[in-house]
Parts: sequence; structure tokens; C-alpha cells
Amino acid sequence: MQRLIGHPIRNNLSKCPIASEIAFLSALGLLSIAGACAKQPYAAESLSLVSGEKPQVRVLNAAEQHEVLTAMDEVADGHHVVHSAAPVPQGVRWSDVPLAVIYACDDAEMAVVSKHESDNQCTYTIKTVDDDRGTLTVTRCDDARIYLAEAKIGFSVDRPDAARRLLDALDNQMRAFGRKREYPD
Repeated sequence: MQRLIGHPIRNNLSKCPIASEIAFLSALGLLSIAGACAKQPYAAESLSLVSGEKPQVRVLNAAEQHEVLTAMDEVADGHHVVHSAAPVPQGVRWSDVPLAVIYACDDAEMAVVSKHESDNQCTYTIKTVDDDRGTLTVTRCDDARIYLAEAKIGFSVDRPDAARRLLDALDNQMRAFGRKREYPD
């Protein structure tokens, strides 16, 4: 007498090929139904339209614009902006020095090799494309000038033209950053 070991249904399915096919097809059917009922992704996740959805483009006319702006004003009643973003009145900000130096070096075809920054002074070691080294020292001023910059390029051979190019580029970058709006500290 032969003894069957294991689960009685499994053993019966292995003996009957039609029953195993039915079980396989049932499992496949359940999986496909579960997949069809899957939740569609949010539009913000997929950036695609849901089937049958038409893109909505709406331009407000003057009356509708007025209605929307009035609703926004009502929500903002009693709230006043304390510090609005604005360009710097003096034209430059001390906080822009580190980024302005990097961009100025790029404009003058130079690179910052090292830097030492403190509250009132920043010293940068500079290297030119001609492999000349130099220093750029930017010191904070307490008057309308905001900063004072000194550059020396070339230790063995003085390169005043390269130093002037770097200082001009720094001045241009500081003024460009000063025109950008920033919230006060």
C-alpha cells in the first residue's frame, strides 16, 4: 500500500491535470482582477492625463480676474507684509561676497584654490589659467562702500592687468547680486 505524504488537496491536484489547470487559471484571474482595480496615480505624480480626460486651459476675463483678486484680498485682510524682498539700497551686500568671488573668478578665467573667511575679512588664494598664483582680500567696511577689495596676481612676475580684471569682475558680480531681491535678516 502506497502512503501519500503532504497536503491532501495538493496531492489530489497533482493526480488530476485538469484540476491543476483550473487552479492555475483561477489564480491568474484573481491576479489580473487585482491589477485592474489598482488605484491610478495622482496627476501630479504621473504628469499624464487619465483616459478620457481633456486638458483644461482657462483664461480669466477681466470680471473673473477681479472676482479672484477680491477673494484673495478678503483672505489677506489685516495681514501686512512686514519685510518685503527688495534690492539692496547701497547696491551691494556683504553676505554676497563668497558667491560673487566664485563667479568673478570664473569671469576672469581664474579659480579659487583656498579661502579663509571671517566676519570682517575674506582672503582667497587664486590661480589663473596661466598657472599664476595670487591673493584676493575682501575687507568689510562700515561706511557706504560696504567692502574694500585688493588683489595681487603673480608672485615672481607682477600681473596688474590680471588683478584689475579680477577686481572689475568682482565689482560687477557684487552689483549683480545686489540687484537680486533678498529678505532682510
